[in-house]
Amino acid sequence: MHRFFIEPGQVCGDEVTLSPEQAHQIARVLRLSSGARICILDGRGRESEAVLMEISPRCATARAVEWRPAAGEPRAHVALALGLLKGEKMDWAVQKTTEVGASEILPLQCARSVVRVDAERAAGKVERWQRIAREAAEQCRRGRVPVVHPPLPLDSVLARAAGFDRVLLADEAETVPLSAALFPAPSATPPRVLLLVGPEGSFAPEEAAAARAAGALSVSLGPRVLRAETAALVGTALLLHHLEGE
Repeated sequence: MHRFFIEPGQVCGDEVTLSPEQAHQIARVLRLSSGARICILDGRGRESEAVLMEISPRCATARAVEWRPAAGEPRAHVALALGLLKGEKMDWAVQKTTEVGASEILPLQCARSVVRVDAERAAGKVERWQRIAREAAEQCRRGRVPVVHPPLPLDSVLARAAGFDRVLLADEAETVPLSAALFPAPSATPPRVLLLVGPEGSFAPEEAAAARAAGALSVSLGPRVLRAETAALVGTALLLHHLEGE
């Protein structure tokens, strides 16, 4: 069943008005007709089957059948802070970490980042990454779209460390496994974890030291050296595997 995230303003009672872009996809790309069923998601963890009513390339409406909690949303909150990557690697990392369950993605402007994003280009980059996250969330049956933040310096992200139960620093020189730095027993409240992954070439020594001074625990993602985008995916997946007991 095709899935579509909607905004609060698109819902009136049980009637849903799809956006022009969604209407075009329904009418021209998917070629669905009145009476077909789709799944709509409110972006806050709920979903509902909906019956398509009126369809045109610019406007489509549907009737929500019954709202329920979205089954594909993780309980744990994993925030990924990832050093900016060159080329399409950042797009790939946003897509794949969304698929495995990241709740938010914070691009980092690091000392060793090859890519430099100024304020003028940042808005376009974030819009692109947010669209990639939305499409990935629809495809993989998420109940929420991860928030992709504008690129930030590491110290701005570390200033948020107090809002997390754990801050973990992926470090290829470390031998302590990620699982050893997590909680000894399941928590009654959903755990919040911030994972720091450097860019190509990893974090500079002074950046890693600043992260540890802010309370980050250095962890290993395994005995092999991973590319930055692979480390982001593996780290996020391992975290959710341990936190969710999957």
